[in-house]
Amino acid sequence: MKVYIKSSLQHGRGVFAREKICAGEPILTFSGPLLNRAEVREEDYHLQVDADLYLGASAKRMIM
Repeated sequence: MKVYIKSSLQHGRGVFAREKICAGEPILTFSGPLLNRAEVREEDYHLQVDADLYLGASAKRMIM
């Protein structure tokens, strides 16, 4: 895997490159239900993908 997760002073944990990543090369795949802001629970993991659209959590675990 070209990326790894480690502690980050800014956000607690971050994703960092282990080796060179070419422009346009996929490095992560996110999956989960599409939610609007009203459906997002702050205690769950989510990723904002548009002004009022979020990709909800598919699982509460991270592979390290």
